Amino acid sequence: KDKYQKKVLKYYVEYEELDSDAEVEEEEEKEKENDVVSRNPADRKLNRTQTKLNELPEQPATSDSEDDGGKERTKKLTAYQEDCLNKVSGLHVQEHNSFKKFGDSLLSKASKLTDVLSDLEAFLDDAGKASEQKRLRTCLQGLEQAIGCLNAEHEKVEAEKVDVAELMDKGLLKKIKTQMASSRLACSKVAAQENSARLLSCIKTLLKALNKAAEEKDSCGLEIFRVYGLQASQNRGGRGLQAQCFRENHGPPYYVYITGGRADQGKWAACKHTIRVARAAIKDNPNGQSGALLKFAQVRSKDAESGAHRIFRASGLTVTINIDRLVLGDSPSLQSFPFIKLSKWVTYLLDHQCLHKLTGVVEENRMEDVLLEFWSRYQALYPQHDLWDNEDIDWARAIPVYTHTDEGRTYKKRPLLVISTHGCLGLGTQPQRRARLDDPTWDGQDIPLEEDEMGMNFIGETWGTHFIHASMLKSVSDAQPEALPKLMKEYAADLQTLCTTGVTDSCGQNRVWVVHCGTKGDLLALSKLGRFTRDYTRMPRAAESQQLAVGICHLCKAGCEMEPPNHSIPFEDVSSTAAWHDSMHKEYPWEQLPTILEGVPRPGPGMEASFFCVDLWHCWHYGLAKVFVASVLLVFQESLIPGGSIDARLKWISDDYKNFCATHNFAGHAIEINKDTMGYSGSSFPCGHWSKGAINTTLMYYLRFLCACLGVGSNTQNPLHRTIDSCIRLVELLPSCLLVSVLISIYRL
Repeated sequence: KDKYQKKVLKYYVEYEELDSDAEVEEEEEKEKENDVVSRNPADRKLNRTQTKLNELPEQPATSDSEDDGGKERTKKLTAYQEDCLNKVSGLHVQEHNSFKKFGDSLLSKASKLTDVLSDLEAFLDDAGKASEQKRLRTCLQGLEQAIGCLNAEHEKVEAEKVDVAELMDKGLLKKIKTQMASSRLACSKVAAQENSARLLSCIKTLLKALNKAAEEKDSCGLEIFRVYGLQASQNRGGRGLQAQCFRENHGPPYYVYITGGRADQGKWAACKHTIRVARAAIKDNPNGQSGALLKFAQVRSKDAESGAHRIFRASGLTVTINIDRLVLGDSPSLQSFPFIKLSKWVTYLLDHQCLHKLTGVVEENRMEDVLLEFWSRYQALYPQHDLWDNEDIDWARAIPVYTHTDEGRTYKKRPLLVISTHGCLGLGTQPQRRARLDDPTWDGQDIPLEEDEMGMNFIGETWGTHFIHASMLKSVSDAQPEALPKLMKEYAADLQTLCTTGVTDSCGQNRVWVVHCGTKGDLLALSKLGRFTRDYTRMPRAAESQQLAVGICHLCKAGCEMEPPNHSIPFEDVSSTAAWHDSMHKEYPWEQLPTILEGVPRPGPGMEASFFCVDLWHCWHYGLAKVFVASVLLVFQESLIPGGSIDARLKWISDDYKNFCATHNFAGHAIEINKDTMGYSGSSFPCGHWSKGAINTTLMYYLRFLCACLGVGSNTQNPLHRTIDSCIRLVELLPSCLLVSVLISIYRL
């Protein structure tokens, strides 16, 4: 067993996503039982010694023809076993009382200090003054050092206990073997063969599991590595940022817990599950584990997240980027607000040769050629951009980036605004990659830059290609409206420096420039950042109102009502001759320049509002498509769908939609098409009440299928049905139309 353990380099544990609630409850019950068990490895070793004595093979059964000598020997053997057990218990009491008390005392103190540390970390953000927070951080560092000293001393005590226990076990076993030889007791050969075969079978099974884990390492849910002085480039902490080497100067090797995996696989391991695995490993082999694994096993399940990350920080497994503290308001949470500058992210990427996370190109020479081609195309689109006035920028090393602002949810379902940055260029999309692989003319070589469409930043894990700067609760930003503009002002100042002077690595050798091309997000996030006076929330609610509507778009004046009414600009007009075309970039949608635009080069005179980018997904898949799909289905059910009532006809559509998803391999997302999901009330426009944008994509495919089944096309007599058919065809061609419009713009320039 010891020889086998020396060869083991990795244990592979999969945390399946479909575990039942019963299994989770069973694990919690086992965890409560494990907390009661003593944590001393020496106690468990002596207990195992006692178990081995109890499991010694009994004397083989004798036949009726043998004399009663066998029974006498069996009685003597039983008495001898009891005597051995008494001696083991006596040695345990005499030799280990002092070690046990001292070790338990150290462990108890470390556990209490850990609880105090967790409580202090919870109250750190609530500290009012900066001096109090600084004092708390000093206390936290002192507590971490004290806990580390206690754990180190506890490990030494445990090692001494184990050594004494092993010496006693060796002498005791030697005496047992001598008396067993004198009493002519031997294990049965048949039992020995069965045990050997069983052991070989277990080893083969474990080896197969380890080989399978090695083959599937790219899709790991939780991996435990023994690291013997690995370099930073050899760590496998996902494929985002490379962690520093995880090692210790003395003692056995660490165990590294790596959580992650590919985005298309549902295998993840929570910190709480990691703690359970560590406890199970120590329970199976208490003497052969490393100090890091013992630290994981000592973390309380209630503090699994903070405890695990505390071990990661102490072991050098966190990204070495300093977090700045900003004063954004009067509340305690805004007095020392955490913020990571983009310049520090870029410096880190330069130091670790990970600049391809922003450009999508690994080779540096190829990256420079791609960037030169990108900026030549960008200049063709925006010839009046202020960027071309800066002669100090090396365009071969200028990286274009976007800001991404999105609102998510915390674990307690509280709205949270997350601000991050990602590169404009990336590895492309999966359809783009599949199309290239299916192209018979592609020889596997790089496409010439003049013909390369340049990949978007879609493929890859977002935690490896998007770099976070800050997050702010909605309750905080609502209570302090000036907090978000102040935050974006700091961000804009950092971006201005990156664009004008650039940034270098820690050695001051490699320099790159970063150009802020725009900010992305849903319309609500853009309105918050720009503090728009015209946005989609200002749309007219009635045909006539006392107060004139100011408009719904930050790029034009669509939806703006004027006196007389014939001068109004209706937003419902989507024709090529609509009145809002002439109002593009004629009037700013803000009263004061947004702070995120301070120092940002303008794409053209009066075109500052185009910095706030709208995208196809937010505007169509997650916006207008909900209204369009719900309206089309309600129009079709009036005259084309069988049924005696609206509910019956919608039920027919719902069943047909589910059958379509099943036969065409679409995910139906368990959506039920009825009045509620369609938002049908009879007095207002219908609007789909679903939260996933992918549902709109599937429903658009279904509408195309439904039109073919119902005979709706360009030759249909009903003009409304003909319009619906033309709209569906136009949406199918929308990505191609966008590409053609860009090419036409370049050609005209």
